[in-house]
Amino acid sequence: MVWLVNQKWFDMFIIACILFNSVLMGAKDYTDYKDVTPVNRFIVQTNPVFNTIIYVECILKIIAMGFYFGQHTYLSEAWNWLDFFVVASSLMDDIMSLVSSGQGAAKGLSSLRAVRLLRPLRLLGKVPAIKVL
Repeated sequence: MVWLVNQKWFDMFIIACILFNSVLMGAKDYTDYKDVTPVNRFIVQTNPVFNTIIYVECILKIIAMGFYFGQHTYLSEAWNWLDFFVVASSLMDDIMSLVSSGQGAAKGLSSLRAVRLLRPLRLLGKVPAIKVL
């Protein structure tokens, strides 16, 4: 797993997923609350795919690097704190969506869903040129 998470193509795949997901989030019509437009339906259908990718990336890195204790662990890098926050928030949103039923509960999840907008910030830790900016 250490070999996998240190591969350039692995990082490029994750970056491409983040960029594509960011474009989709920008294309979403947020006034369409029921997601009836074809674009919104596509975005809603692809969101579990992107969530699964970021969950798997996080889990692989934690297994390969260790979580917190020691040098060069996952949370020893400041950029990974943001990654972990976004991943944990997305996971909480998914869990709450599965557990909750009814519109009242869904409205309470809007703050967790807003954290998804931080996904493009994950690029800060992955692209050295953006770090300089």
